[in-house]
Amino acid sequence: MKINGQSHYLLATDGSGYYRSEKVVCDCCMIEEHFDENNKLTLKFGHNILAGSIVHPNFRQVIPMCPEPIMRVDGEVKTIRNKQHLEDF
Repeated sequence: MKINGQSHYLLATDGSGYYRSEKVVCDCCMIEEHFDENNKLTLKFGHNILAGSIVHPNFRQVIPMCPEPIMRVDGEVKTIRNKQHLEDF
C-alpha cells in the first residue's frame, strides 16, 4: 500500500482470552467484576493476549508477530488501557 508515495504495511492486531475461572487465580490473572441481576458481585479471573500480524493488501502472505501477554501490573484490578498494550506490542 502506498501513502504519500511510500510503501507501507499494516499491523493487524486482536486481543483474546485463553483462560477463565471463578476460583483459580494467579498473580498475573486479570480480574473482571460482574454483577448479576440481584446486584451480587462475582469475580472472574483470566489470562489475555494481544496478537498481531504484518499484512499487506496486495499479498496473501502474512508475517505473524509473537503474542504479548496482557497482565495486571502492581496488583491493579484493571489493566492499563489497551492503547498502552498496543504501544508496548
